[in-house]
Amino acid sequence: MGYKVGSGIDEYISNLSNLAVEADEIGKRAVYDGMAVVANAIRSNIGGIPTGTGKDGKITPEEKAGLAAGLGISRIRINGGYIDAKTGFAGSTDGRSNASIARQVEGGTSKIQKRPFVGTAGRQAKAGAEAAIAKTIEEEINKRMK
Repeated sequence: MGYKVGSGIDEYISNLSNLAVEADEIGKRAVYDGMAVVANAIRSNIGGIPTGTGKDGKITPEEKAGLAAGLGISRIRINGGYIDAKTGFAGSTDGRSNASIARQVEGGTSKIQKRPFVGTAGRQAKAGAEAAIAKTIEEEINKRMK
């Protein structure tokens, strides 16, 4: 018994093969788009951090500006079949690393009041990030399958 296949099958198979070859790049692009949603949520939460003199349990306005300026997304990497990315803080403000300032604000210290802004942003942005990832993957697949 045989099956008759339409004339477009060769093109369809070729598109599927190309899609398989480009799967990692599509995944990286999608993860980056999802991380951008998370980074924007963190940046928004940075705006809500109260400022002060630095000795009153609050960070200075310069440190707050440094957090916003230093926020970024790491390189996208593939580790053991998983596509990984992180958000973090680069640079320094007034001789203190922005990563250290963020850690102190997030968890609190004896001198700085605890004001979680990274973890809450991640939880708030999870659904939006997942939607951005799904949208990017769908768009990239549709581009290649037409």
